[in-house]
Amino acid sequence: MQTTSSLKNLFRPVPFFGIDFLLTWIPLWLMAAGLQSGWFKSGIGLLVLAGCSSTLAAMVFVHRTGHRGFIKDFWIRVVDPFRISPVWWITIFLSQGAVNVLAILLSSQGSGGLEQLSLSQQFLAAPVGFIVFTLLFGPLPEELGWRGYGLDALRSRMNLFKASLLLASIWAVWHLPMVFIPGSFQNNLLQKPLVLAAFFAAFVPGSILMSWIYYRTRRSTLSAILFHFAGNLSGEIFSMDMETRIIQTVLLTLWAAIVLWREWPMFTEKEFWLNFPDSDPKTKKRRPVYLAGGLYLPVLALMLCVPAQLKADSSWETVPLPYLFYTSDTGVAGGGILTAIHTSQLPSAEVATEDLNLAVSATRTQKNQTEVNISGEKQCFDNRLLWVGDFRYSDFPSEFYGVGPDSTQAEEFSAEGLELEIALLGRTGPSMRIGPVLRLGVSELSEFSPGGELEELRSHRELDGSFSGAGLLLRLDSRSNPRYPATGSLIEVQSTLFMEHRRFYHNFLQTKMDIRTYRSLREEVIAAFRFSAVLNSGEPPLQQMAEQGGLFCMRGLPAGRYRDRNGFTGQAELRFPLVRRIKGVLFGAAGTVSSSLYSLKDIHFEDVKFSGGAGLRFPLNSRGDINLRIDYGLASGSNGLYITLMEAF
Repeated sequence: MQTTSSLKNLFRPVPFFGIDFLLTWIPLWLMAAGLQSGWFKSGIGLLVLAGCSSTLAAMVFVHRTGHRGFIKDFWIRVVDPFRISPVWWITIFLSQGAVNVLAILLSSQGSGGLEQLSLSQQFLAAPVGFIVFTLLFGPLPEELGWRGYGLDALRSRMNLFKASLLLASIWAVWHLPMVFIPGSFQNNLLQKPLVLAAFFAAFVPGSILMSWIYYRTRRSTLSAILFHFAGNLSGEIFSMDMETRIIQTVLLTLWAAIVLWREWPMFTEKEFWLNFPDSDPKTKKRRPVYLAGGLYLPVLALMLCVPAQLKADSSWETVPLPYLFYTSDTGVAGGGILTAIHTSQLPSAEVATEDLNLAVSATRTQKNQTEVNISGEKQCFDNRLLWVGDFRYSDFPSEFYGVGPDSTQAEEFSAEGLELEIALLGRTGPSMRIGPVLRLGVSELSEFSPGGELEELRSHRELDGSFSGAGLLLRLDSRSNPRYPATGSLIEVQSTLFMEHRRFYHNFLQTKMDIRTYRSLREEVIAAFRFSAVLNSGEPPLQQMAEQGGLFCMRGLPAGRYRDRNGFTGQAELRFPLVRRIKGVLFGAAGTVSSSLYSLKDIHFEDVKFSGGAGLRFPLNSRGDINLRIDYGLASGSNGLYITLMEAF
């Protein structure tokens, strides 16, 4: 257990807030000056950088301690929902909305009207995008710093009441440059000084209430994020008059006063202690750390890729889609996917184009398999540069059949891991891009049979652990539609060198090839072909080996049925119309895996595996490029049924 005296060695409040202000005020004052003088039309990139400063500063000061328990505690508190009891969930999500409704009702007795209860036009235009934007821009990046580190840092030197008041003052001054940025909410308040004063005064009761909730939920950073989010959302979702916001501040102050009256011993207690969790890296308890740290990095990257032009010639289209599916490898599974597409008019283009494409999905299966995926693509500098990001977390109980083309015996095991891939691609032709790629990941194997083949293999070499690599990605994409192409081709070649360094345990060179081509034989009859290969030189972890079988590669074989260092797969599909808009598909595939590959002589025909089958496609949108897919595949000694969305390739 860490006491007040020992905590002073972990927390550095003055340098933390100093760096936070430095990272915030420089871009914000630059943005204010640039917009007022006309240097640039939009400074949203600077705004995003400033908004992320609290988290960036907190991450630096937490990780520089080298204290594993302290670092783990920081990230666990971001994602652990079990610290929040049901009564606090209700308080977090409903209390501020109730305060705002009461403020509107009170204002209606004067100059205000009940029409303030109507939902704002910004929310009605794109409700899902509005909610996601409200969460990502403010609550998430700010609270990882303010409550995740800053409040505890102040609390280690003073009681909670003084810490809350001091943090409220810092929080208010931190927002000061926003008053001078044209078009911001705070800048609009300059015409109403009393409302502007109420805005800054509200930081005091807000800080007290957040301190109360934060410590009553066992220092849950998640509770602070959600309370901040609920306050911002309820404040923006209604069409509130400016004068009503003064009443809102008065009500929040009364609420904070009641909390202080009832919780005064907690706010004035001098002693402060923390108990950090076990930091043994070999335990399964590190899963929340994987999820928290891994989720935030791509979210931060996506925030930095927000389009610079949020103007009248741009628009957002958000599509939330819950789904159910079934495959032989997962059983019945469910989840949801949220896609957000930003379209704008580029200066060099005659028509509007998609310059930002985000997708977030989460899946849970009948066989206790979990997957979370965040991916995005952002065009920059008039489409000359393309940011590509992909994050994937998986906890996937499965079966291990051994290594090589002759593997037979299956044993159960669980593979948990996450991987982040970021690439910056420059345009070198009408449809060709090339650029550097960075890949980071960690995997952990567990729950495998004692004395089995996997345990024996693991005793001879590293099959899990962290890996880090950099390389080059070449992409040539001339497809007519990335979701259901009728013509064109996709060629991707990626070569990445992974090197051992400190906590990264693997040395290997990996080359991936993915070649797809589509031919329209006649109206709505499409022939599709795909060749893919994974080549590894060295000793890759298990999850980076070439695999065959499953939903996307050689349907009919179980997922991961064959795996080895290297693998080749060829697939073909014939897609054709049946009745009305329903389409039919015939498909076939052939492939093999090998431990070494120096020439074509290393590929033996008897090791080549074959699969094939047929399926149906039921369009889910008017364009027919998003389909419900039903496939039945057959292979030697196995078969598989697949009911899901999107195409195999």
